[in-house]
Amino acid sequence: MLALLQRYLLPIAFAGGLALGLSTAGIAGHYWQKWFHDPAIRKEALKGYVAEAQLAAVQAKLDEIQRQKTAAEYAHAAFTRQVAADQAKDAAESI
Repeated sequence: MLALLQRYLLPIAFAGGLALGLSTAGIAGHYWQKWFHDPAIRKEALKGYVAEAQLAAVQAKLDEIQRQKTAAEYAHAAFTRQVAADQAKDAAESI
């Protein structure tokens, strides 16, 4: 009977214990990642992402203001040329 235990039951018990230990370690590692490690990394990553997104928004707003300023300057120059041309035409007609 003892030989039967040593020959078959002990290796099976050892393999079962090893499988149970590895499974427990794997499950514990999974929940460690899910509950503690990943949220900390995600929180840290989002801090940088929020700052980067705010910077991009401010840069886009600044670019749009610059574009509008350039368009306004162009329109003002065109209007000034048109007014000067109209005044020259009126002056030529009134002579």
